[in-house]
Amino acid sequence: MKSKLSLLLIMSLLLLIPTVNASAPTITNLEYGIQGWIESVPGEGCRILGEFWNKGFQSKSQVMVQATLYDSDGAVIDTLETMVRPTIIEPNARAGFEFIYETTETVADFKLIVTDYQDTQKLNFQYLELTDISIVETGIQGIMKNKHDTLYTSDTEVIVTFYNPEGQVVYIQSYVFNLGDRFEAGETQTVFIGSGEAFSSYKVLTQCNLATINPLLRLTIEREDPTISWTPMVDETITLVLTDTPHMAKGPVTALLTDPNGHESTYTFNPVDQNYKAIFTPMVGGTWNLTWVAQPYIAGAASAYVEGAQLDTSFFVYDPDASEDTVDVEDNVTEPLIELNTSSTDSVKPPTTQQTQEDTEDNKSIPGNPLTALTLGLAIFYIIQRAKNYQTM
Repeated sequence: MKSKLSLLLIMSLLLLIPTVNASAPTITNLEYGIQGWIESVPGEGCRILGEFWNKGFQSKSQVMVQATLYDSDGAVIDTLETMVRPTIIEPNARAGFEFIYETTETVADFKLIVTDYQDTQKLNFQYLELTDISIVETGIQGIMKNKHDTLYTSDTEVIVTFYNPEGQVVYIQSYVFNLGDRFEAGETQTVFIGSGEAFSSYKVLTQCNLATINPLLRLTIEREDPTISWTPMVDETITLVLTDTPHMAKGPVTALLTDPNGHESTYTFNPVDQNYKAIFTPMVGGTWNLTWVAQPYIAGAASAYVEGAQLDTSFFVYDPDASEDTVDVEDNVTEPLIELNTSSTDSVKPPTTQQTQEDTEDNKSIPGNPLTALTLGLAIFYIIQRAKNYQTM
């Protein structure tokens, strides 16, 4: 009798212990991967923890994950949805998510899917860093610093994912400080992020309302006649077009032009149709170099700023009077600017009047090869002789 009571007591206690179910399969494709684990307490509910892995080449923002809960018979108990944090998940980065669900039903299984996300060129602000990290009691402690020289942040948040020895997520905790206030450039603050579970490793992510955008810079050339495809020539007026993606949406920019002889000049490019343009007439043939430095700036009500970027590229100008026709194009141009003609100088010149007259004189001769001409001559001679013999008869 005592043994039966002991067995019943042990079974009752086991029902109160959270059970871990890692049965949700890992979902992975070319763009992302996702995996989750569940802690379920019969009669109370469950807690699902997981990670989203950005496998693409662009950052992903506002990633939404959906969890479907099932009972032991496979029937759907409920469907939940949450957003992965931080809001911006950079390429190759992993970010955690969490569901907490209270129910009297027993959650036996679950399924995870990604329902929505946006590709973006934004990155998390690169100058927030948690340093001097140490494990204190049931969490970590460190010093948060804004390492930027001039920019401040607000709504600054530290997000820590804690793992067990098997690499499973056991707890996700965040710390938001200076809520609504400015975290000044160069400022530091000591923070503590606790874990409600024992852990063996952790990962730190940060976010704020200031994001970094890495722009793509490029140079293209416009001609007065858009049908012209060959390389620009000396004394030809062309338009140099600078493009930044995303567009900076501000005033004129300047770029440094260096001619083939090494002389430098600064040109102003005015904003036109989401680009920057400058009228340019090259006076020297050869390879011209262009350098454009894009300075950081604040955009979108301090929600994002462009990280400093620099474009170093070149283009070739053809001089028909040069002694040598040499085409030299650098590989660092972001896209083919023009179609270069690498043939000799003579092949691109129009025919002279003397050449046309010579061709006309040559065309007066009997066409065909010498054998054809000889055969034709003999036939004519034969016809003439027959005509003479007919007249004498």
